[in-house]
Amino acid sequence: MEYYNTLNDLYTSNDQLVHNFQESIFPASIFNLGPNTVTLDHIDYANVAYGLCGISALGKYNPDKGGHMILFDLGIMICFPPRSTILIPSSVLRHLAAIDPAYFDELDEITLGPRKKRPSDNPLKEWIKDAESFLEEDIRWEGRGKYQSGTCCTSSCTSSGTLYRCQDCEGGELLCQVCTINRHHPSPLHRIQEWNGSFFKATTLKALGLQIQLGHRLGHHCTNPHKAWNDAFVVLDITGIHEVGLDFCNREMAQPHFIQLLQFHWFPGSTKNPHTTATFHLLKHFQLLSFKSKASAFEFYSVLARETENTGMDQYCVFMRMVRQFRYIKVLKRAGRGHDRGGIVATKPGQCAVLCPACPHPGVNLPKGWEDARPEQRFIYCLFLAIDANFCLKRKSVSSDAVDPSLIDGKAYLVQENLFKDFLSRYGSKVVQEPSTCSNHNAVNAEQSSTGLAATGVGTIDCSRHDIKRPTSVGDLQKGERYVNMDYLFFNRRKMFHFLIPKFHLPTHIMACQTIFSSNFNHNVGRTDGEAPERSWSHINPITTSTCEMGPGSRRDTLYDHFGAWNWKKSKLMGPSLLQKIKTAVVECGDHTFLHNQFVIGLNNPVLVKWELDHSQSNPFEGAFKAISQDQVKLQLAEQEALHEEVSASVMLTMGMDFEQQQHRLSRDQASLGQHATDNQKHKLQIRSNMLHSRLACSHALQNNSDVEERVEDIKLWLPSELPSSYICDTRLQEMEFQLWKAQANDTLKELCDALCLHSHLYIDKDRFQSCTVIHRVQARVDFSATTYQKAWHALFKLAKRLQYVGWGSLSDPDSSVRMRNKSGDAASTPAMIPSEGHRMVSWIWRWLGESVSEEEGIHERKQWTLQECFYYSLFLPRSAYLVL
Repeated sequence: MEYYNTLNDLYTSNDQLVHNFQESIFPASIFNLGPNTVTLDHIDYANVAYGLCGISALGKYNPDKGGHMILFDLGIMICFPPRSTILIPSSVLRHLAAIDPAYFDELDEITLGPRKKRPSDNPLKEWIKDAESFLEEDIRWEGRGKYQSGTCCTSSCTSSGTLYRCQDCEGGELLCQVCTINRHHPSPLHRIQEWNGSFFKATTLKALGLQIQLGHRLGHHCTNPHKAWNDAFVVLDITGIHEVGLDFCNREMAQPHFIQLLQFHWFPGSTKNPHTTATFHLLKHFQLLSFKSKASAFEFYSVLARETENTGMDQYCVFMRMVRQFRYIKVLKRAGRGHDRGGIVATKPGQCAVLCPACPHPGVNLPKGWEDARPEQRFIYCLFLAIDANFCLKRKSVSSDAVDPSLIDGKAYLVQENLFKDFLSRYGSKVVQEPSTCSNHNAVNAEQSSTGLAATGVGTIDCSRHDIKRPTSVGDLQKGERYVNMDYLFFNRRKMFHFLIPKFHLPTHIMACQTIFSSNFNHNVGRTDGEAPERSWSHINPITTSTCEMGPGSRRDTLYDHFGAWNWKKSKLMGPSLLQKIKTAVVECGDHTFLHNQFVIGLNNPVLVKWELDHSQSNPFEGAFKAISQDQVKLQLAEQEALHEEVSASVMLTMGMDFEQQQHRLSRDQASLGQHATDNQKHKLQIRSNMLHSRLACSHALQNNSDVEERVEDIKLWLPSELPSSYICDTRLQEMEFQLWKAQANDTLKELCDALCLHSHLYIDKDRFQSCTVIHRVQARVDFSATTYQKAWHALFKLAKRLQYVGWGSLSDPDSSVRMRNKSGDAASTPAMIPSEGHRMVSWIWRWLGESVSEEEGIHERKQWTLQECFYYSLFLPRSAYLVL
C-alpha cells in the first residue's frame, strides 16, 4: 500500500488523479470539522486517464491527532495532519440536494431541554395501580368466567348438559361434549376441564370419546382399525403427558405402525408394537432448551410430569431413547445423507460435522492453483488450529459400548471409538510421557487419578481463528493430557504445521518459548489469540453434571449435539462478526502502519532480517532475558545513580547543568525523606546541601545573590534557557546549551527505557525477591528519569523557539508507565482502561531513534536491544505490515 502524508502529496505524484466534484453523483461541500471527530465514507474520486470513478474510501479524523483515509481500489493511504479542513460529500452528512453551511456552524449552539416524563418511563409503577384488576380476573378464570348462561357456546347447539373448557384453546368458551370432540379432531392433545357445578376438574379427550385414526386423512374412518396396545397409548407433548385413544390402520396395504406414527408427525418410542410416542415439536423444543439453558432430560421430563399432574406414567427411559434417535435423524438430514444413494452406511468419518465456512477447504472454497501461491500469499490458505483439553467432561465407569453404543460414532466431531481405543492399546505404552521442561503444566506432568472414571476429560482440536469444532477432532482422555491421545487427534490428517502458544497460556512458559512461539512475534497471524477452545468450554461445561453419569454412547451423542449447535451458531453469526472486524481493522490499520513505519527505521538489523525469513537462523530476541540476582540489581542501581560527569562542553554551561542536576537530586531526596526521618538521615542531607552551597559560592552563579537567603536547591543558575525572552544572549551560547540539553535528553530517554524494561523484568520475577524494596527503587529511577527528561525538554522548548529547532516530544504519564509484558495491564492504569495488545498505541519513546553516528552509517543501529524494543518491534510487524482478519 502506497503511503502519502497529505492529499497534496497524492496529487503531486499522481497527475492523472483528481477529485472530480462536478461529475460526482455526490456533490461535495467544504466544512471545517472543528472539535468533532468524524468518519469519512464513500468519497468519490475519478481517474481522468482510465475513466475510473467511485473509488471507495474509509477513514477517520480527529482534529487533535490528525487522521487517515484509505482508498481501497488504488491501494493508497492518505494521512491528514491535525487541524485540517477536509472535503466531505454532502450526501454523507445529509441526503439533500443543497446544504446551508451555516447550519453546521450553529449545531453546537442548539440546546434541547429535558424531555417530559411519560408513563412508559416507569412501567412497573403504572402497573401496580391496576394489580387489583389482574388479581380479580385471574380468580374469575378459576370459575366460568364471562360465560354464565349454562349452555353450550356454539351458535348451532343448545345443549345444557355437562360443559367443558379447553385450556389450550383461546377464549375459554364452554362447550358440550359433542362440540368439544368435533372441535378437537385436529388437536387431540389439548387439555380439557369439566365443570361439575362448583369448580373445574381435569379430564381427557379420550374420556370424552375422541379416537385418533392413523393411516387415513383427518376425519376419515378406517374399515379395519386396530387399537393400540392395551388401548393405552401415551403421547409426550409440550403441554404434558397424555393418554389418548388411538387406532392404527390394519388393512392389507397399510404401513407398519411406527411408519403411520411418523406420517402423523409423531416420533415412535419403538418400531415393534409402539405404545409411546413424542411429538416432533416436543423433541425440538427440548433440543433448543438444552442448547440455551443446558437443562437435563430428567429435569425437562419432570416438568412434563408435573404439568400433567400424573405420577403414574413413567416414560422417562422411553423419552431419553427418543431424544437420542431424534438427534441422530436430524444430524443425518442436515448432512444430506437422506439424498445420498449410499444412505447412512456410506457416511464417511466427520461427514456430518458443521464445517467452518471461513477455514480453507480444498475443493470447496479455495481457488484453483492455490497450492502454487506466492510465498507472501500462502498465509491466506493456512489453517489455524488450537489444542486443548477439558477435565470437567469426566465420565464415570457406568455401562459399556456394547450396552450403550453411540449412534453418531465417528460421523461428526468425536473420533470413532473402536479405532481410537485400538490406537491407544497399541501405542499407549510406547509413547513416553516426558515432563514438560518449559511450563509447570499439571495436565501433562501430573498422573491424574482415574479411579472410578472411564474418562478423565476430553481433548480437542479446534479452529483457533473462528472457534469452531473440527471433524473427528474430539476424543476421551484416560489419565491427564497424554501425548498419545492428543497425537491421534492432531496428526490424523495433517502433515505440515507450525506451533504457537495461545496468548493467555504464554506467560507460564519460559522466556525462550515466549519469543519463539508467541503469536505477536510471528508473521501472518493477525489478531489470532489461540484461545478458542477456552471460550467453547464455557458453553459445554454446564452439561458436565449430566454427561458424567451417562453411558458412553449417550454421552458422545449428547456432546455431538451441543458441539453441532455451537458450530451452527458461530457460522450463522460469522458474517456480521467478520464485517465488524473488517471495519475495525481498516480504521486501525492506518494508525499502526504509521507507527510501524516510524519504529522499524531504527531497527534495520541484518540478523533480524535473516531471522524473519528463516526462523531456523539465530534468534536476535533470545538471550535478552537473563535472570539477575538481587545483588546485581543493587549494583546496577548504584552505578546508575552515580553522578554523570562525562558531558563535554563549555565549562560554564557544564558546571551549570551539573549544579542543576545536583539540585534536582537533592530536592528529590529531601521530598522522599518523610516525616519520621532519623537524625543521621537529616545530617547526611545537610552535608550534601552545604557542599553544594560551597560549590555554588565559588562560581559566578551567586555573585548577584550573595545576600539572599534561600534554599540551595532553589537557587537560580540563570543559564541561557532560563533568561527571559527580553534579555539578549549570544546565539552561540544558546546553541551550545541546546546541544548539551539535547545530549542529556538523549541519554535520559535511554535510561528511562532501560529502567522500564528492568522494572518489567523484576515484576515478572518478583517472587524470587524477599521484598518489594528493589522494585520500588527501580520505580523511583523511572520517576527520576522522567522528571529529568521533562526538565531537559522545557529547556529545549525555550531554546528551540529562539533557534527555530524542532524534534523533541513532551513526556506524559502514560509514556513513563510500566507496561508489564507478561501482565494484563499498566502500573499506572486501571484494568477497565487498559486496551488490548492489538489496540494499544505504543508511546513515542519506544519509537525514538536517537542520533546518527555519521553520514556514512546513517541511522544509528543500537548494539543492545532492550526487552521492550524487541517486544514492540515484533508486536507491530504482524499487526500492521501483514493484516489478517
